[in-house]
Amino acid sequence: AAEVPLRTMKLALEVMRLVKPVVEYGNKNSISDAGVGTLNLDAAFRGARLNVLINLGGIKDREFVTGMQETLDELSSEMDGLVKEYLGIVTRRMA
Repeated sequence: AAEVPLRTMKLALEVMRLVKPVVEYGNKNSISDAGVGTLNLDAAFRGARLNVLINLGGIKDREFVTGMQETLDELSSEMDGLVKEYLGIVTRRMA
């Protein structure tokens, strides 16, 4: 039950990696849209993460759960970094 939301997290992160050129070089008149897109991808990622966490509570295999938690931490760290970076760029470009 944790695999599907984990896949959603990975897909949201994959798309987020593609957003950087839009944030950096996209039309300045629509830069706020790039910021909103960043926030929407982050929300999808975080929602899926919550689903993984709730589903892990019902899994008895501790080794599997520990591995999944490590994966969640790695993915979350990367997503958090990208969101911070992109929103910083958006804020600077809006000034």
